[in-house]
Amino acid sequence: MKTTNTNVNNTRLNVLHIISWIFNEEGALISCDINERVTSFKLKATPEKPVVGVASGDNKLHAIRGALRSKLLNGLITTERTASALLNS
Repeated sequence: MKTTNTNVNNTRLNVLHIISWIFNEEGALISCDINERVTSFKLKATPEKPVVGVASGDNKLHAIRGALRSKLLNGLITTERTASALLNS
């Protein structure tokens, strides 16, 4: 999981990448040329199975928030500082 400032459909956006799929900070899959060419399997929420992300740092807050909002993760391992920043934002 990483976040970058990427040009998507001629618009500069902060986006989240999970195994090459591009999501916005709200956790929604973005309609763009890159996602049309991704060859990895389609992601889907699996609440009955544990799916845990591991990330920390101020530079990852947008990515973590987007991943949690996407409902693709149902667990997170992070630092206390990052958890506090997420809860307070």
